[in-house]
This record gives sequence, structure tokens and C-alpha cells, in this order.
Amino acid sequence: MPIAAHAARLRAAYGLPAGAQPAGHDDLQALVAALPAVGLLGGPATPVPHGRPPRLVGGVRVEGLIWDACPTAMRPTLIVVAGAPGSGKTTLARELSARLDMPLLAKDDVKEALFDALGTGDREWSRRLGSATYEVLFVVARRLLESGTSCLVESNFTDVEPFRALPPARVVQLFCSAPAGVVLERYAARRRHPGHLDEAIVEELRRRLDAGEWRPLELDGELIELDTAQAVDVDALVARLG
Repeated sequence: MPIAAHAARLRAAYGLPAGAQPAGHDDLQALVAALPAVGLLGGPATPVPHGRPPRLVGGVRVEGLIWDACPTAMRPTLIVVAGAPGSGKTTLARELSARLDMPLLAKDDVKEALFDALGTGDREWSRRLGSATYEVLFVVARRLLESGTSCLVESNFTDVEPFRALPPARVVQLFCSAPAGVVLERYAARRRHPGHLDEAIVEELRRRLDAGEWRPLELDGELIELDTAQAVDVDALVARLG
């Protein structure tokens, strides 16, 4: 039986949540590792590997991983606030951070600290600090999740891979969007650290919006799409996230 079909039957039989399609033996082994959680832990769980990845020794596959299961109810929550620049992400993320009493890792906060410490420059320098900002943001997010601490991360994310390297968590993605005209108007009106060079990149932003660069990330977990051209019902969102 194909691995994907076998995985689907296991999920259905044991009431495990849907997830990414297993691509090989290791993915299927991870799924099987979560099965005891139904009876022993009281519900679905996330498989957690310990040890070294499997490897071939003299043509023989040697298993180097021991799989454990983390109960879903015990996982921290990772709230990913994503969308284009000017889509209202930061305002929403800050309000949610205060209402949920949850630490917020916002890209601009980190990048502006780097501007202050290392100086400002041209567009290329800003891009270099932007790359460094993501490295810092995901290291801190990893440490928080490893300690069992829930958190929010906020940025105009386009790359899903760093999220896949984070520890197990309940993931909720809040994707903020608004018509391009609204986004551009907000972007032109806002005042940020001069290192961002906002006035010089409005046309670049217009091109990227026209190209549809910002879409919901393909993350495992819940996706909530928000039209931020209208007022967001934060009370209802807090109740849902809690």
C-alpha cells in the first residue's frame, strides 16, 4: 500500500488530525509514534524525534531516531501574523500580544535594533540586515517554544522553511490582506525608522503587490484570513485563539 494511503488510514482509524502527506519511511514512522497518545495521553499528539537521522552503513539502513509523542494539549501556541507590508499586521499583532499576554517577536523591532547598533545604509544594506533579522527572530522563537512558551511572530513572511524547523506547536496563521490601494496608502503614510527607506520603495511595493507576492503560508495548523480594510473583531479573534 502506498505510504500516503497507509497514513490516511491510520489517521482515520485513530482520530489523529490531518497533516502533511508523508513522503517516506521516516514520515510514516513519525505518524506511528503518535498513535499511543490516543490511549495513553488522552488524545492526538505530535511525534518528537530524538537522536540522529537514519543513515546507510554498508548498504544497510541503521535507525538512529527514537520517537516520542508530545500531547497536543501540552504544546505551546505559535501565532504567525503574516501579510504584505502595510496590511495592518503590526497593529493587530501588538493588540493580540497585550490581550493574550503573549510575547511578540516582530521583524521591525529586531531590524530597528540592528539599525541602531550597526547603522543605516542603502537598499542592499537594508536587505542584509533584513536577512539577519529573520535569523534572530527564528532563534528566539525556537527558544521560546522549546521552553513551552507560546508566542506571536509578525512579519511579511514569504518563506515557509524556517517554520518547519521550529519545535512542535499549535500553529495559527493570521493572514492580513487589504486592497492594494489601501495597503499603498497606509505604507506611504506610516513613519518608521529611517533605515527602512520607506519613501524610496513605494514603487517596489506596488510591483510586488501586483505580482501577488504575499499569500498565506503553507503551514500545518489553522489559517484565519482577515480583511484588514475593515475593522477586525479583536474580541472574537481573542476568544478563538484562546
